Amino acid sequence: SPPGHAAPPEMLRTALDHMASGLLILGADRRVRFYNDRLPEILDLPRTLLDAAPTLAELKQWQERRGDFGPGFERVDERGRPYMESGDALPPPGVYWRKTPDGRMLEVFTAPLPGGEWLRTFSDVTPHMLLQSELRLSEARFRSLCDLSSDWYWEQDAEHRFVHVNQGIKGLGISEDEVVGRTRWELGASNLSTQDWIDHQRLLAARQ
Repeated sequence: SPPGHAAPPEMLRTALDHMASGLLILGADRRVRFYNDRLPEILDLPRTLLDAAPTLAELKQWQERRGDFGPGFERVDERGRPYMESGDALPPPGVYWRKTPDGRMLEVFTAPLPGGEWLRTFSDVTPHMLLQSELRLSEARFRSLCDLSSDWYWEQDAEHRFVHVNQGIKGLGISEDEVVGRTRWELGASNLSTQDWIDHQRLLAARQ
């Protein structure tokens, strides 16, 4: 809101209810003080449970009994698992991921608020995870096709060191272990002069 103009409470509530993420505010006593409409949807929680102002520990226990976190909290990533296993003995990490029983991936974000309160959000990052998985699969397929090629295909990092070469290099009598981590001029070539290498490095630097 502009300086000196507070937004009406109903406007703020409407905005929070239309967030894509579930939002939870916990008091200094770690009891539920506020939640938006998205929270019970994204966590599949009954409103009667949230309206009873449970503590965070009670909320976690309810979800644990239902099996939300999996055996041994296996559905919680390594950043959040020690916190979940400790009950409330350890402070929560700023961000961790957990998988829901129906296979969605949630990003859990926690931030302290004035007065000892906590803000926690739950965001569905499943589409992002699927995209990353598809990209990794696409890259693996591309590399497999390159490895089937008789041509020499390679990748270099920002410093022009080889990071991947295909099987075509074997036709040159060179193993992959000899190449990865080195530059072309470190490998050398009998048909290139010092000036040739300087010109070549200039082309690489210009990304040509």
